[in-house]
Amino acid sequence: MEDSSVGLFEFNSGRLCLDFTNTVRARPLSDRIEYINKYSHLVSWARQATIITPGEAAVLDEVAAGRPRPAG
Repeated sequence: MEDSSVGLFEFNSGRLCLDFTNTVRARPLSDRIEYINKYSHLVSWARQATIITPGEAAVLDEVAAGRPRPAG
């Protein structure tokens, strides 16, 4: 199940590597915000980036739920 605490990520750079980098907001430096703070956020980002399918995301979430320590 996709983490409902994560909103939609922005994919506007034209390159997934840059969009992934942009999941950290660091301007100004004192207000640094990381949007991928746990495994479920990463799965959500990958799903929204369409590099994994909804089925693959569900399997990854299920496996992570059964093994929370390694997923952490």
